[in-house]
Order: sequence, then structure tokens, then C-alpha cells
Amino acid sequence: MCKIFKKYRNEILKYCNDNNLDSKKIFKSAKSYNNELVFVQHYDPSEPIVFGENWRDDIPAPITLKMFAKDNKLEFEQTEYTHKYLSV
Repeated sequence: MCKIFKKYRNEILKYCNDNNLDSKKIFKSAKSYNNELVFVQHYDPSEPIVFGENWRDDIPAPITLKMFAKDNKLEFEQTEYTHKYLSV
């Protein structure tokens, strides 16, 4: 599991609660991460993308939430997909 999710679990849960986001969706989502950041991504192979194509391995899944560990604090940045895919 991603270190940020382990270390900042309570902060993530509070952020979800404060912003009407489903923490279960966030914890189950695909992720790209390192020790300082996490990009939560939405992947749905049945959902069409631009021009009716299906998802392909060479097209990255949209980022739904960005999390940055900075100065022992977690910062969040929402994207245009945050509420579409992560809302309660």
C-alpha cells in the first residue's frame, strides 16, 4: 500500500467527509504514487472515451484527486473529475 495512504489515513478520511467524497472509492481507485504524492485515477474499461473508443492501455486514466505530502502535512488538489467519480 502507498505510504501516504497509510500515514495520512485520518486526514484523507476527514477531507472526504468535509468535501462529500466517498473514501471507499478513493482507497479502491487506481493510483500513481511515490513517497511524496499520490494521483488517484478513475479507470472503467466499459466507459467510452473521446470519439467512442474504449479504454486502451496507452491512454492514462483521468486523475480524480491529487495528494501531496509536504512539511508533514497532506495537501489535496481536486480535478475536473473529482466530484464526477468520487462523490458520495
